[in-house]
Amino acid sequence: MTSFAENPSQVAKLVAEGAAIGLVLAHCKHNPDALWGAGAHITKWAGKVGAAFIAKDLAVGIGAPAIDTWNNPSNLEQNKKQLGSNLGGAAVEYATMGLAGVASYKYIYSDPSAITSTVRKPALDLSIKGKTKSDVFASKLVG
Repeated sequence: MTSFAENPSQVAKLVAEGAAIGLVLAHCKHNPDALWGAGAHITKWAGKVGAAFIAKDLAVGIGAPAIDTWNNPSNLEQNKKQLGSNLGGAAVEYATMGLAGVASYKYIYSDPSAITSTVRKPALDLSIKGKTKSDVFASKLVG
């Protein structure tokens, strides 16, 4: 986790990533058949997967300095600084990304006209009876 002072473009990157995640989740929430039927699964598992990544990140950020201090007590002061940097960086990064994601998600729900009609309708109509999904997909590509 780098500080924003060292890399100011990281703020824009985190905001863009958070907003993109929020837009994808809003799209999948409005259209469970989005992304070839994976939309419902994405909205179901996104929070769990995100929480797992955050937990792993925090475990490493807390665990590495703790293990180093246990093995080498003379590194206590250095590890205190590292721990503060890890926890502070995580708090700022996750807050920045999370707020951008929530804002873009809420924007889609508050103003459905802000996005294209593909959010409300499946991008590909795969419900044609008697044809395989490949046939329908190919026909949509060809025209």
